[in-house]
Amino acid sequence: VFSLCVHRVACRAERPPSVGSGSGVVWANDAKDGLIIVTNSHVVGAGAAGARGAAVAKGTIISLAISGCEDKPTAEVVGLDADKDLAVLRVKPPLSKNIQAAKLRPVELARSAALKVGQVCYALGSPFGLEHTLSRGIVSGLDREIPSGVNRRPITGIIQTDAAVNPGNSGGPLLDRHGRLIGLATAIASPSGTFAGVGFAVPADIVSSAVEQLLKFGRVLRPALGVSLLPDTLVRQIGLEGALVLRVSPGSPAEACGLRPTEEVTSSSEADDLGWGGVRRAVRLGDMIVGVAGKRIRSSTDLLRALDGRADGERVEMLVVDAGAAAEAVVKAGGLGVPRVLRGKPRKVVATMAVLGLD
Repeated sequence: VFSLCVHRVACRAERPPSVGSGSGVVWANDAKDGLIIVTNSHVVGAGAAGARGAAVAKGTIISLAISGCEDKPTAEVVGLDADKDLAVLRVKPPLSKNIQAAKLRPVELARSAALKVGQVCYALGSPFGLEHTLSRGIVSGLDREIPSGVNRRPITGIIQTDAAVNPGNSGGPLLDRHGRLIGLATAIASPSGTFAGVGFAVPADIVSSAVEQLLKFGRVLRPALGVSLLPDTLVRQIGLEGALVLRVSPGSPAEACGLRPTEEVTSSSEADDLGWGGVRRAVRLGDMIVGVAGKRIRSSTDLLRALDGRADGERVEMLVVDAGAAAEAVVKAGGLGVPRVLRGKPRKVVATMAVLGLD
């Protein structure tokens, strides 16, 4: 377990390298694979692009500052899981004598599924750059939900703790009384930006599953529906509620089960009223998912939450409304016209979840 500063290796004609400050854990350390480090994706993104939540590509080479080691080795971004705010870095072998002398030992894992509220825990990291800081607390809550620090998608099953977690703890370990990893610190709830008694960690079981795939494939292979969704703010503006399908990926489970995307249509009717050279442009809304496995879906976040953790090949029953028949929106010169909300008849569809993009 160690603190780290992440520096993007700058090339000529580039802006000066930026720095991301956080913590990390040693996942593996051997002559064959080199030094494997696990941290938060937003820590690596900050070091690579100078802002929390910034995107960074797999294969990016960054410079690390490791506490207890004089060297500043370069590491490759092996893979990122933006949905769970996780990143895996590799310092390739052969490792320098200084790194070998530091004797960085891999962290031991505990089963986070066995955690109980009230259990003692310890947060280890470098808050405000203060290396090797240890704070003690308890697991104060389980199964919380927070948005990812990268893409704002919901992360479910989060551990809540009152052990002090501050800026610089991100990516550092949350340990049980035996020193085993139960979670990776990732966020706090605070009006001031510093610790206010509520910290959050991604459970070790989720971390372990993601890291295994990142090391093997360079990304996490999660079954998906294969749709892009209209932002919830726009859905509410047109007077509807649910997850509105914007695009459907070819060959996806969504296409196979007959989900319809939102489309632009043109017509020569009512051309004089719109004054667009004889062409009427309109948006034909696609299907809107309003239920999954008996649960009401009121937003895209609800849908992501309902599909999270589904297995490859799992059949999921959804309740769908043809929003094109439920509302009509006309694009005018000044923007989106006032919709006319109609009644839509729901239908049931069954999608078979699948991992996309393997070809």
